[in-house]
Amino acid sequence: MDETQNNLSHHAPSPVHPVARRIVQWLTGSRPVTWNRSGAWYLRLLGLIYLAAFISLWVQVDGLIGSQGILPVQRYLAEARAQLGDGWWWQAPTLCWINASDGFLAFQCAAGVVLAIFATLGIAQLPAFALLWLLYLSLTVASQTFLGYQWDGLLLEAGLLAIFLAPIQWFAWKPRWAQPPIVVMWLQRWLIFRLMLLSGFVKLASGDPNWRNLTALTYHYWTQPIPTWTSYYASHWPLGFQKFSAVGMFVVELGMPLLMFGPRRLRTLAAIGVIAFQLLILATGNYGFFNLLAIALCVPLLDDSTLPRLWPRDTTAVSWMAQRVRVRTWPLKWPRRRSGAVEQLENRCKNARLWVTGVLAAVIVMATGTEFARRCGLSAWVPRPVEFVAECLSPLRSTNSYGLFAVMTTERPELIFEGSNDRVAWAEYRFKWKAGDLNKRPTFCAPHLPRLDWQLWFAGLDPQGNTPVIEGLVRGILRGSKPVMALMDGDPFAGHPPRYVRVKLYQYRFTSAPDGSRTGDWWERTDTGQQTEAYTIGSVPASDSSGD
Repeated sequence: MDETQNNLSHHAPSPVHPVARRIVQWLTGSRPVTWNRSGAWYLRLLGLIYLAAFISLWVQVDGLIGSQGILPVQRYLAEARAQLGDGWWWQAPTLCWINASDGFLAFQCAAGVVLAIFATLGIAQLPAFALLWLLYLSLTVASQTFLGYQWDGLLLEAGLLAIFLAPIQWFAWKPRWAQPPIVVMWLQRWLIFRLMLLSGFVKLASGDPNWRNLTALTYHYWTQPIPTWTSYYASHWPLGFQKFSAVGMFVVELGMPLLMFGPRRLRTLAAIGVIAFQLLILATGNYGFFNLLAIALCVPLLDDSTLPRLWPRDTTAVSWMAQRVRVRTWPLKWPRRRSGAVEQLENRCKNARLWVTGVLAAVIVMATGTEFARRCGLSAWVPRPVEFVAECLSPLRSTNSYGLFAVMTTERPELIFEGSNDRVAWAEYRFKWKAGDLNKRPTFCAPHLPRLDWQLWFAGLDPQGNTPVIEGLVRGILRGSKPVMALMDGDPFAGHPPRYVRVKLYQYRFTSAPDGSRTGDWWERTDTGQQTEAYTIGSVPASDSSGD
C-alpha cells in the first residue's frame, strides 16, 4: 500500500512555479478579453480612410479616366468587352458598365464620401461599408493602372471584412450586438499578419544584395516615388545608422507578425511596433492612405482593456441622443418591450449572421492562403479545389498577396515633358508633387495620393510598359484638355496647347548637403540623352472619338 502511494505521488503533476504563473498572468492580463471598443474604433478609423481615399480620387478622376482624361474609361470598357467575351461583367466588375459618363464617375466618388462619413459617425455601418466596398471596387476596375497599387487591394480586403464586422443596427453608439464576431477579428489579424510578414519575406527572397547587406535605405529616401523634405535629411544619415534602421525594419516586418496571434501583451507589443514603424514611414514619405490603413489594421490586435472608450460614460450630446433613439436594430423598429416573435426573429438573424460569417471565413482563408503560398513559393502544395476558389474570387480584388519594395531601386529616372511651337524653344511642364524643378522643396501630400505623379515614377523605370499613360498624357497636353492640365502645376503656354510635345529622360538624385546649402537646390539631375520624337496631335495614337 505504501509503495502504491509513493508511486502515485511520484507521478502526480508538479504545481506551476510561481514565477511561471506570474509570467503567464502578465502576458494574458487579469481582465476578460472583449472586443467591443476594438471593433468600434477600427470601423470608425476605416471610415476615415475611405473618406480620404474617395476625396483624393474625386479631385483627379476626370483627368485620369474621364472622357477627356489620360485613360478614358469608355475606351477601356469597350476593349475589355471585346477581349473578355461573355465573362466581361465578372472579370471587370464595375458600375461603369451601367454608365461611364464623367458625371457618374463624380457621383460614385461623392457617394463614397457621404457613405464614409456615415460609417465614421456610426450610422448604418453595415450597408455603408457594403456600398463603400462596391463603389471602391467599381472605381478600382475603371481606373485601370491608376488604382492598381497594393494598398488599393488592401483597402478592398479590409473593407470586405468590415461588412461582416459592422453591427446590424442603424446607430452604433449603444450597440445591442456590441461584441463583434470573433472569427472576423481573427481574419483582420490574418490580414495585417500577411501584410507585414510578406513585406519582409519578399525582400530576402528576392535576392537583392542591397537588402541583404542592409544598405537599401541609403537609396530608399531619394528613389521613393514622392519624397518629402524630411527624406532629404534622412538620406544624409550615416551609413551605420542606415544599416541599423534596416535591421529594425526586418525586426518589425519579420518578428512582430509572429506575436500577433499570441496573448494580450504580445499582441499589444506587435501593434505598438507596427504602428511606430508606420509612423516613421509616414514621416519620411508620401504613400497616400496606406500608412494610416496599416495603423488601423493594428487596432483589432488590441482588446477593450487596452483601448479607451469611444464615448465617455457621462451624459454628452451624443449619448443623450443615443439614449433616445427608438430605432435600435435595422431593418425593424424595436419597441421597448419586445414580443416573443421579435426576439425569435432577432435570434434567427444572429444565427444567420454566424453561418454567413463562418462561410466567409472559410472562403477568405482558402483564397488568401493560396495567395500567401504563391508568394512564398509553395503553390505546388495548394490543393486544386482551393486554388479554384482563389481564381474565382480574384476579379473582386479582395483576397490578395502583399510584399512591398521587394527589390530596392538604386537610381531615379524621371520623365520630363516639354512643349514647343517651333521645335527650337522648349518649355518644361511642371507637376505638383513629382521631382522636376531642382530648387522645388519636396512636400507632404498624404493622405492624398496623386495618381498621375505616382504612375510617372513607374513610367520612368519602365517607359515601354507605361506607354498608354505616357501617350495619354501627351495627347491631353496637345489637346489642351482641362481635366488633364488640372493634374499639373500650371501651364507654360497659358491655355494655348503647343504644337509639339517631347519626353526627355533624366537621372535625378538629392544634392549633397554642402551643395544643397550652397545652391539652394534639393535635386541634381543628369541628361541621359534619351528623348522621344516630337509628338504632334496627329502622331499620337487616338483614344476614343469623343476626345476629338
